[in-house]
Amino acid sequence: MDRSTISIANFCAALYCAETRWEALATAPSGRIVFTARTLDTGQENYYRVEFDNVRDYSCQNETSRGWEPGDRLELSIVELEGEPGAWRVWFNPWYLHEIQFWCTRIRVNSAEVVGRGKHVQDWLPDRVPDVPPYTPGAA
Repeated sequence: MDRSTISIANFCAALYCAETRWEALATAPSGRIVFTARTLDTGQENYYRVEFDNVRDYSCQNETSRGWEPGDRLELSIVELEGEPGAWRVWFNPWYLHEIQFWCTRIRVNSAEVVGRGKHVQDWLPDRVPDVPPYTPGAA
């Protein structure tokens, strides 16, 4: 796989237990979600710029009575991706207490497009470092 594409499994491994701001997962009027996530593994800090295009059927369920405040951070404790380019279903489970799900047509991580077909669930520490291009702040 070249550096302009990443696999479904690498997408999930990169975002497993990544932290971001709660409001960053809101859909923009343009139908996009764009956020930067941070992971910290054995002292190594990594950043990922994540972009979802043509987001639809967005849902968020909160299993606690506490609402979210601007600036609150969340951890993507479980990451699931299913589908293929043009028809992706994305599911995040922050702290095992919330469920965020939506469909989109295109996903990029650090400017590399997610490709492939199938389903992957990341609910454990990955065996290896995900193969994604390096993070560039503000890259689109």
